[in-house]
Amino acid sequence: MIGINGLLIAPLTMTTLVGKLTFQAPTTEFYYAREAGVVVESVFESGNTVQKGDVILKYLTELDRNTPKQLNVNQEGFVDYVRRASEQERSYSSGDILAKISSNTSMGVLLVEGAAFQGMSNLKQLWTCMNGLKKRVEVNGIHDNQVLLSIKLSEADYSNKVWYQNESQVTLSTNERPCAH
Repeated sequence: MIGINGLLIAPLTMTTLVGKLTFQAPTTEFYYAREAGVVVESVFESGNTVQKGDVILKYLTELDRNTPKQLNVNQEGFVDYVRRASEQERSYSSGDILAKISSNTSMGVLLVEGAAFQGMSNLKQLWTCMNGLKKRVEVNGIHDNQVLLSIKLSEADYSNKVWYQNESQVTLSTNERPCAH
């Protein structure tokens, strides 16, 4: 403790964890047609960002050509493919792919040799440098010498494969710190 003008101030300490960091590829969801039909409106395009619950396209089925139906996205992420209403092949058959969405979250694990995680049970986030960029990593759990992590990806992160890291020694910090260039 440091005393300043009669006040006791606790110094801020920065905790770092060093270990092997491995992230897995984000999941991809495929949306297939259950019955034949035609796309009447494509709400999003390839490359767009979507939120869980967004309507990605509207369609009519062969069984009900009067009532438009909609396809909602089940996860936050990026549109890899969506069947276009303007395509000549806007008609589709049962089993055809209508959309493909890649998650914007990658899950990973940090293996720390001989880690002692006392007093770190409330740890919610860590910071690291990935490809020269400062990244916030969410802590999803701590068990023995493993820290379970997740990271939100931007479109640039996803396309540049920044989410994929498999290195022998990575440093993560409890405080945001700049990356060395």
